[in-house]
Amino acid sequence: MGVVKIAFIKHAGNLIQYVLGEKGPGDIVDSHDCSPDTAAQDFQLFRNVHSGKGTVEAVHVIQSWNKEESAKFSPEEFNLLGRRLIEGHFPGHGFLIVTHTGTGNTHNHIAVCPWNTETGQKIEHKKRHLYQLRDLNDSLSKEKGLSVIERSAKERPINLPDNVWKMVMADRRSHMIDLVNKADLARAYATNFNEYVGLMGEFGVAVRCEKKNITYFYPGIERGKRGDKLGRKYDLQGLEEGFRSNDLKFREHRGLRDYVAGKIDTAKGKPGLFNEVASELEKNAGNVFERSVKDYSKKEILPRREWTKEYPHEIKFQSSMIPIEEIRRAKRENILDYCRHNNIKTERNKDGATILSGRAYVVLSDYEWVNKKNGTRGTLIEFVAAHKNLTLLQAISDINKNPRLLMLEKTFGVEKKGFKSFYIPKEEKMEDSRALSELRFFLRGHGVTQDVGESLLKSERVHIDKSGLIRFFGEEGDKGAVEFEREEKGAGWKKKTHGAVNSPFISRSNPSEKTATVFLDPFSALKAGGRAVFDGGYRGNVLTLLQPDKEVIDRYVAGNPHIERLEIFSFHAEKPSRVELDLFNNLKHRYQNFGIDVSFNDKTPQLSRDVPEISFF
Repeated sequence: MGVVKIAFIKHAGNLIQYVLGEKGPGDIVDSHDCSPDTAAQDFQLFRNVHSGKGTVEAVHVIQSWNKEESAKFSPEEFNLLGRRLIEGHFPGHGFLIVTHTGTGNTHNHIAVCPWNTETGQKIEHKKRHLYQLRDLNDSLSKEKGLSVIERSAKERPINLPDNVWKMVMADRRSHMIDLVNKADLARAYATNFNEYVGLMGEFGVAVRCEKKNITYFYPGIERGKRGDKLGRKYDLQGLEEGFRSNDLKFREHRGLRDYVAGKIDTAKGKPGLFNEVASELEKNAGNVFERSVKDYSKKEILPRREWTKEYPHEIKFQSSMIPIEEIRRAKRENILDYCRHNNIKTERNKDGATILSGRAYVVLSDYEWVNKKNGTRGTLIEFVAAHKNLTLLQAISDINKNPRLLMLEKTFGVEKKGFKSFYIPKEEKMEDSRALSELRFFLRGHGVTQDVGESLLKSERVHIDKSGLIRFFGEEGDKGAVEFEREEKGAGWKKKTHGAVNSPFISRSNPSEKTATVFLDPFSALKAGGRAVFDGGYRGNVLTLLQPDKEVIDRYVAGNPHIERLEIFSFHAEKPSRVELDLFNNLKHRYQNFGIDVSFNDKTPQLSRDVPEISFF
């Protein structure tokens, strides 16, 4: 039978260190709106942006089962019960779940961020949460056929309906988390205050610099937020340190600005898009950096009565690492057209406004969306970032079809994926246990071991709707999918594609290895690696496609110039299809001019796992 306990913790770091420190080799870790490696810092960020008060830094929920019932399901399924418990009772809160199995009594330790990511409202230190969690846990346990504890009559009067306990009033502070998300991008690439203020202005955030302070103004919010309230990295001193660090990095990569801006085009159209970038940058004699010592504190200071929310003059953007026109191009793209092209459902509300289906509080127009629930707003850039789970820079690159921008992340690292104002709903999913059964049947017919099913569903890379359609999505979100529908009488599966299926299913690289293993479909990789595709590690470079696509291979090779050899594998290894053979011959012919050998291997590789575990999803 399931037991639930709750505690309100003063030191989130100590709690998270404990639950992760006790993790055994077979234990499961899951999280939402935070990273397991930085959960304590992520909780603190939400506290800072919401001006959080009080001593409680985390809510600790323990969900446990006895030995008899612990043996009925896998750790992954008990971990999922923990996720459903928290999402059901604390919706909109970030959390970290660690499922411990070492004692024989499977139990979940769940650290919950007290501040709601959308509204900023803090979880109250009330005993009612215990009773409501117990009731929800009983309901989840009954669904799984697990026993429940008979509650005493004393508890019943306290367990009032949720809408009585939760009279939630949105305090409209989620815009500050969105502001920080945009500040992270500007801070990652700016080398002075003018560039920083200009980049923030392009995302609609006005910035006022004063002698001792810097203040941010989110669109639609009159009152500004001081930088020191957001955290040290966003105040004057922290920004100066960031500018100095960026400048030093950019000096080591002369000519990179010109490449990103499109002024170096000799590699255009070649399969090794980024292969020759290093040599091209070396040839480029133009150095956009001053050789003298810079004053990183230099900024335009105006009296408050003279300051306006206008952007800096265009001339101040001339040395910007991110071409401002790229941001403006992306902002000029139509949001409603994007929804139509990507099958994102919209509808009209009673006032005649266009809203996102399933998210009535998200109002859409041609070039702006507004979340009426938490006060956030943006353009197609933030919309695509939310839809495809991209960083802001990746979203700009995706909208403009300009892969040159990704050289910035490739060279200097990816800025952290931050707050999402809202989630674009997918079609209704099939109930979990039935979906797992359907997927196992499907995988068995493709020669894949059934134990992969749970990992696939948990990765959210596979979706099964209520009608039984099975869809595989790529790494870059759900802009396209490969769909499988069972034929009449269950004789086989009909395959078709939806949207743009030009994203890899899995891609990983190891610069120390020269050979890349390329699987032309997911089943080839799953047959070769099984669950290792999700919970193990690979020694070398691995690319798995949703379906044969030379452009996806080109982008992978372009982003990994260390690769000298490609080994192609197919689900139809003994008798490749005409499409697969044509792709192979095309690659072999084109790549030989760049010193890259391509071979078609008809033996399924045994992927090595003699490396530390790497989480693919």
